[in-house]
Amino acid sequence: MSGSISITEQFRDARVLLTGATGYVGSLVLEALLRTTAVSKVYVLLRSKGQQSPDERLSKLLQVK
Repeated sequence: MSGSISITEQFRDARVLLTGATGYVGSLVLEALLRTTAVSKVYVLLRSKGQQSPDERLSKLLQVK
């Protein structure tokens, strides 16, 4: 396909706002962005859930498994 832009090129130095990052699909999207692109920043919109604060949910999301 000539004239197409790869995802890697599309997101080079981009700033991305991601919602739903603690869900199944959102966490996969976040991982793909961080592993396969050269984004400059990823902003993750989080809310508290139950007794967990947004900071606690972010820490859990970023833990290496």
